This record gives sequence, structure tokens and C-alpha cells, in this order.
Amino acid sequence: VPRRILIGLGILLLVIGLVGLIAWELVSSALEARFLARTAQKMTWQIKPGPSERIRFPGQGPYDVRLGYSKLPVYLERLQKSGWQIDAQAKVSVPMARVADLGLFLPYHEKDQTGLTVVDSSRQPIYVSRQPARVYNSFTDIPPVLVNALLYIENRELLTEEFPTRNPAVEWDRLAQALLEKGISVIDRNRNVPGGSTLPTQIEKYRHSPEGLTASMGEKLRQMATASLRAYLNGPNTLDMRRETVTAYLNTVPLAAAPRYGEVNGIGDGLWAWYGLDFAEVNKTLAKKPGAKDAAYASALKHALSLIVAERRPSYYLAANRKALDALTDDHIDLLASTRLISRELADQAKQVKLRSTSQRVDPPPPRFVEQKATNAQRIRVAQLLGESRLYDLDRLDLEVATSINQPAQKIVSGYLQSLAKPEAVAASGLIGHRLLQPENPLGSVIYSFTLYEKTPQGNLLRIQADNLNQPFDINSQARLDLGSTAKLRTLVTYLEIIARLHAEYRLLDAEALRQKAQPQRDVLAQWVAAALLSRPGIKLVD
Repeated sequence: VPRRILIGLGILLLVIGLVGLIAWELVSSALEARFLARTAQKMTWQIKPGPSERIRFPGQGPYDVRLGYSKLPVYLERLQKSGWQIDAQAKVSVPMARVADLGLFLPYHEKDQTGLTVVDSSRQPIYVSRQPARVYNSFTDIPPVLVNALLYIENRELLTEEFPTRNPAVEWDRLAQALLEKGISVIDRNRNVPGGSTLPTQIEKYRHSPEGLTASMGEKLRQMATASLRAYLNGPNTLDMRRETVTAYLNTVPLAAAPRYGEVNGIGDGLWAWYGLDFAEVNKTLAKKPGAKDAAYASALKHALSLIVAERRPSYYLAANRKALDALTDDHIDLLASTRLISRELADQAKQVKLRSTSQRVDPPPPRFVEQKATNAQRIRVAQLLGESRLYDLDRLDLEVATSINQPAQKIVSGYLQSLAKPEAVAASGLIGHRLLQPENPLGSVIYSFTLYEKTPQGNLLRIQADNLNQPFDINSQARLDLGSTAKLRTLVTYLEIIARLHAEYRLLDAEALRQKAQPQRDVLAQWVAAALLSRPGIKLVD
């Protein structure tokens, strides 16, 4: 009997130890971290000369489509047909290729902010489009109250420092509860099922899943597996990556599309596009400690919090039903106050704030078209090469375009052409006089254009393309001249002048010389004049 008791106790202790080990692993991810960190360190790529023999392109996720990654094969094919070639391309490591072939999203450090950049011949930017336009550059730039509010609403255990190797992509207790509620909902169809997604998996979803949706359990596992692998790109300690996750979420969370603005991503652009609030000013307000009655702080907090809440149904809350968003935001303000993340006094004051409307946004004046002629001409050409029908889409691509434009010379010529609207500038340029402009002419209505190419060993390179028309229309590249009868009259006058000159020259020649000139040749006018003098010697111009 004692032996059986000892064996039983041994088995019990073994089971307890195994359960404890599993519990420890679930909360710390210590063993998981070793394996995933080693695997993640092999997710590398290098830029190699020429076309890559090992490359993988992303799928149809919103992030990949917007930045142009999904259409890279199409772009490359179009460019090659137009005479371009691949000088260098990314070559992914074998493990990274295998991960992609297994169906996971490509694990690498992704950009929160990018867009089209056009540079001149000296590699200086002449056009920069950044989407989103307003972002947090680092985790430390985010007001702590905003971080605490986001984590309480979406992912409370994300930044816990107790277990530095923790896998932030999975919270097992939260996932188990979501699965249990999902099972119950099969019977009780009216039951509300809470989400089990952590912030890392949510980012994978709205960036890389088709249409930004989780269409199946397989898609959810794909998001979780990729997020887990991405979390260990910097090594077993995931704390820095978890902070980067918070920053990335606030910078890129999708917030529908606003009137006169377009697609909105991130809290910074959301504050401006939906409420007309200055991002820097809101952050400055939220970074300080609120006073007893701080109306500015309460307003900034409610507007920022409303965007975090609206992420669940952004088109509905932000574009269709602001009253519902206002009420839902107030509910979350009460939750923050109940957990003492904010004071009850601040909560009551924030609930009195009414969310601003889109109409309260005062858009900045548009750039002067006349100063963007060369840049816009290059953008249009690039859009045509890539097959993009809208400059709106082109500006959101992760793309740098190098041009041959000489920006300093471009500015000088553009400024000079614009100055010709002033009489003194026209006079100084010697454009006033007989058969030229007159002082009483409407000088501002005269349109000037200038294009300059430089002959180089590489070919003729465009250096300047300017005009003084402050409209999108480009005189140099989009104009078509239709001169009609005026052009015919000028051509006729030119021909008559040539014939008069040839007559004065040929009438002094003898018959033999005229016969030589009358032979078929490329100059048909000279041939005709010689033949006319041979047939009618002494003929005059007026005959």
C-alpha cells in the first residue's frame, strides 16, 4: 500500500509539475520565444544586382494594395515593355520564402508612413506625399493617457513587463473565452461574442487579410502565426516590439474615408480629417497633467478616444451616425473613470463635449499649380507607365522617382515667367515695341512656356519644364496647337519668299546650269523654279 501511495503521489506531482510548466509557458512564452526568435532571425532579405531568382510578393491586403506591393509584378511587366530594366531587386532568404509559401504574411519591419517621393537631378526632393501625414515617430511621443486608454479597451496585458519573452499575439485566457462564447452563440444566436484578437493580430488583419477582414478560422490562424513570428524579429525579448505595436496601431488604424480628404489611416490623420483638430496641439494638451477643470484636455481626450472606439465600425460611426459614436465614447469614458485611469471630474467634463463635425475642418489652401508644373508632368508620366489612372493612388505608393529636373533652374525660370505679368518686367525683358507687346496690352493674359533639354551621353535629359499658367493644364506637355488657315497662310508666304530668292539667283544662270538644277531633287521648289526659267526665259516674279 505505501508503494502504491508513493507511485500515486509521484504521478500527481508529475501532473502538477506538467500543468505548472504549461501554465508558466502560457503566460511567459519562454520556450516558444526560443524557437520563434531563432526562426525570426532567419527572416532576412538583401538587395542583389539584376532580377531576383527568389522573391515573394504580398497578397491583396489593404496595406499591400495601397502601397503598391501587390501590383509589383504588373508594374515590372509594364516598365519592362516600355524599355526599363531591373538593376537590383530583393532576394529573400530560404526560410523567409518557405514561410511565405506556407501561406503566412511576409514577416519584416513594416513602414507606418510612406508615399511617393520625387527627387531632382541632385537627389533633392521636389515632391513628397506622406500617408498618413501625421504619425507618432516613436512610442515615447504618445501621451500616456492615450496608451492606457487604448490598452484598457483593446489589449490590457500587452505591455506587461513581468514576462519580457511574452508572445503578444496570443492571450490564451482571452482566446479561450472568445472560443467559449462562440460555441454558446451557436445555440444562443442573440449572444454577443467578444473578440479574441490582440493588437498584433488586428494589425495583421487590417493590413494583410483580403479586404481587411477575418473571413475564416484559417485566416485568423494565419494572422496569429504571422504576428507571433513578427513579434520576435528583434530577439526573445518582445517588449520593444510590443511598444512598436502600440505605435503602429495608433499610426495606421483604418478610419474610413472623409469628405475632401480620402482614405483616413491613423489617429493623427483622423483628428484632422474628421474633426479638423491639429495633431501636434492635441498631443501637447494630452501630454500635460489635467487641471481640476481643464476644458481643452477633456475635449482632446474625448476626440482622440472616439477614434479608438470608432475602429470597430468606422464608416458607420464617423460618417453615418455621430450620435451613436458620441454615446459609445461616453460609455468608454465612464469605464476609464471606473478603473481610475482618469478622474471622475475629468470624465464628467469630457462627456459634456460634443464631437466636432467634418464641416468644421478648414482645409489649407491648395498649392499653386504654376510652381508644380515639372513635378506634375513627371507624376503623370509615372502614372501612365504604371497604369494608374489616378494621381491619388500614385501618391500613396511606396515609391521614389528620380528625375532629370534641375530644381534651382526650374524655380528661376518659373519665377521669371510669372514676373512677366508686370509691365516693368516685360519692359526690362525687351518685349515691348513694334510688333511686340504694347504697354496697354493685358500682360497678365499672355501665357509663356519654356522647356529645356540638355544633350548628354545618356541622351537628351529634361532639365526645365515651366509655364506661367496657374492651372492644372500643362502648356508644354498637354497643349495641342490647331492653327488652321493662319498656319497655311504663313506657309504660303514662306514658300513665296523662297521662290523669290531662288528666282533672283537662277535667272543669272545659263541654260546648261538650269538643266542641272531642274533635275529631280529633294528641293522641289528649286527644281520648279529652274524648270520654269528654262521653259520661259526672262519670266518675272509678277508674270
